[in-house]
Amino acid sequence: MKSGQIFWGTFFIAIGALVFLVRYDVINISWSFAWELWPFIFIFWGIIVIAKNSKAKPFISALFGLFLAVLMFGVFYNFSSGDIYFSENDNYDVKHYSFNYDDSVKFANLEVNGGVGAFIIKRTSNNLIDSKAKGPISDYIFDTRFNDSTAWIDCYLEDTKVDLFFTKIKNTVELKLNENPIWDLEFNIGAAKSVLDLSNFKVANLSLNSGASSTKIKLGDKHSYTNVDADLGAASLELSLPKSSGCKITGDMVLVIKDLEGFEKTESGYYITGNFDEAENKIAIDVNSGVSSFTVIRY
Repeated sequence: MKSGQIFWGTFFIAIGALVFLVRYDVINISWSFAWELWPFIFIFWGIIVIAKNSKAKPFISALFGLFLAVLMFGVFYNFSSGDIYFSENDNYDVKHYSFNYDDSVKFANLEVNGGVGAFIIKRTSNNLIDSKAKGPISDYIFDTRFNDSTAWIDCYLEDTKVDLFFTKIKNTVELKLNENPIWDLEFNIGAAKSVLDLSNFKVANLSLNSGASSTKIKLGDKHSYTNVDADLGAASLELSLPKSSGCKITGDMVLVIKDLEGFEKTESGYYITGNFDEAENKIAIDVNSGVSSFTVIRY
């Protein structure tokens, strides 16, 4: 049997086995280590070149196929999973930012511009905003300004030279927001994982622009009408929407793998819930995407 056949056979068997074992919780581990395995690709290539005419080449090809399957599965799992992994033992900088809340603030706009890492919103705050940035490139700048009853908050990463080959990208930004204002939220993120629990906030507009990312968003029914605009690259998006809200989904989703719980497709091509017209609170979602997956969960 040729070495190429052994490589591909081992690779596909390993991929299938990993999917099966992880899906049924036979294997339940953090796959964050996969990011750190990429240098072994060159090691295996070198060994294969050296052992080109040796009897050990089929064994090395099988081992390389197994390794590549683990690496690719781990990387894909890290992007597609909403689980955020961060070791407390990592010796990274931690930076905090807070801004006091004033009762005169009725509307708030938050714009987040970030590259790689993880973005988390899970809790409320008595301040207008609290943040904690942790990681090797945690130099996030917060710019806050006011005009009458409206606050603007810009969050962006300071220009930093990052060695993508030798830096472990485990940046995490945790945000806590005040639940009193009506929020407009904009997230412009690259290769990131995000868990945004917005169920306790009055969200009027949510804009998500992402590249190769994995995002989980939970919306509530605190505001009468919420607009969601998602522009995705090779990304996965999971939306959790309250059953009490009427929801509508439009957009260009030709190459999107869709799992839209509780929605029906209309003759016009968009998706809608049965209670959209009579629901007190409504959520309108527009998704424009490349190759990605889009899942809706009704709770």
